[in-house]
Amino acid sequence: MRLTTNEIQRYSRQIILKELGAQGQFDLVDAKVLVIGTGGLGCPVTQYLAGAGIGFLDLMDHDTVHRSNLHRQPLFGESDIDRPKVELAAARANEINPDIHIGVLNQKATPESLDIILGGYDVVVDCTDNIKAKYLINDMCIKFGVSLCHAGVLGFDAQMMTIIPGQSPCLRCVFGDIADDENLPGCSESGVLGAMVGMIGSLMAVEAIKLIIGKGRTLSGRLLHINALDLSFRETKVKFNNFCNCQNKA
Repeated sequence: MRLTTNEIQRYSRQIILKELGAQGQFDLVDAKVLVIGTGGLGCPVTQYLAGAGIGFLDLMDHDTVHRSNLHRQPLFGESDIDRPKVELAAARANEINPDIHIGVLNQKATPESLDIILGGYDVVVDCTDNIKAKYLINDMCIKFGVSLCHAGVLGFDAQMMTIIPGQSPCLRCVFGDIADDENLPGCSESGVLGAMVGMIGSLMAVEAIKLIIGKGRTLSGRLLHINALDLSFRETKVKFNNFCNCQNKA
């Protein structure tokens, strides 16, 4: 594989990183990533993965833009209200980097839809905003053996974790069956800071890139807690739960 002149110019600032180099850039160009959710987390993830040169970047979302989204979803503007998020995000990503392939999946993440498409990806980045969807994506990534970047944000707080099927614990190992709790609040009830999801989305993009190029230490087996009010980062080591059979699904 050889990079074009345009690609060398576009990626020059990251190619010179000793941890990445030309081989790392080849790995990014050859990678296939699925971003599920193009909202608060999905906007920065999409921007930075497109900019980094992920060769095959697919975006999945079934929602449209609402005015309440605009404070935290910078890919959209006032004129985009009521338009499909995923189509707008794909168009913006294509403007950032016309050299990559961007797929548009204007549909909801369901067991049926993920069962059809999930097997071909190197990494899935879960940018959804509800716990049921996160558990579904967790279970399906384990089923197909696809690495998963997870994050959740509420107010000034966030958590992040990376799941590598067969090698690290999953969401069920850590949180049990909280997806069945109907009383869990979302950002529409508890609120969320726009800049907070921007920060966490950027970290998710970094984590996905590290998984692809095989460099650094990922959040596999670690749950990272972030509080923006005092800008603290706290890490919890997590282990496989004997009552979760995710080790046997990979």
